[in-house]
Amino acid sequence: MSVLEVRNLKKSFGKDTVVLKGVDFSLEKGETVAIIGSSGSGKTTLLRCLNALEQPDAGCIRVAGETLFDGGVRTAQRGGRLPFGLVFQAFHLFPQYTVRENVTLAGRLQAKRRPDYRANRREILQRIDDEATRLLGQVGLLAQQDRYPGQLSGGQQQRVAIARALALQPDVLCFDEPTSALDPELTGEVLRVIRSLAERRMTMIVVTHELQFAHDVSDQVIFLERGVVAESGTPDELFLHPKNDRTRQFLAAYVK
Repeated sequence: MSVLEVRNLKKSFGKDTVVLKGVDFSLEKGETVAIIGSSGSGKTTLLRCLNALEQPDAGCIRVAGETLFDGGVRTAQRGGRLPFGLVFQAFHLFPQYTVRENVTLAGRLQAKRRPDYRANRREILQRIDDEATRLLGQVGLLAQQDRYPGQLSGGQQQRVAIARALALQPDVLCFDEPTSALDPELTGEVLRVIRSLAERRMTMIVVTHELQFAHDVSDQVIFLERGVVAESGTPDELFLHPKNDRTRQFLAAYVK
């Protein structure tokens, strides 16, 4: 069974701006799909629809066999928990909180809604704190846990954002151009973290313009063009033997 199934997903802004025209794809557990395409092709809107930041107009989204959106209606999430985690282009960390507090904040807020929170408060919060320690170690930032975002480099801030998204244990982790706001010198450290997650078989969707990275890290690649999946396949199929003329044009422009 696919972890994620997206069928005929559509999204417009007003009458004249049709962004997604019927997107279809699926993702197996442990797979990484890279989504590529030119600016305005609908990549970010797709991620925002999956993460409930935008309401699609039509289509179906299913995660682990559960329907989350169908025909214009978004259903309730499991226990109020979203199955997706999203790492934004621009980090979106809370500047008034430390690195550790940024990573634990959402988990602490969710914990307060648990019926057993009062009775097991200390144990629940300790588990959240222990998980933050593990994740900050995983992204190489445990030594910076008491610093504030303004005291970190852009690459470090993005790694905190990755740890924060992982802390809620999403079924699918999404990245929206995770290196676009970084200097070239800092891009590598973020890509190394994403690569390590792929090696651990974290289920991921990565929107990126880093085409070599997309080839190396993904199990499948989707070329999104004007709101539809113009072509998809394995990295070798799409990058080395593209069938669609528009795919060939796009790849040629990036190779130059």
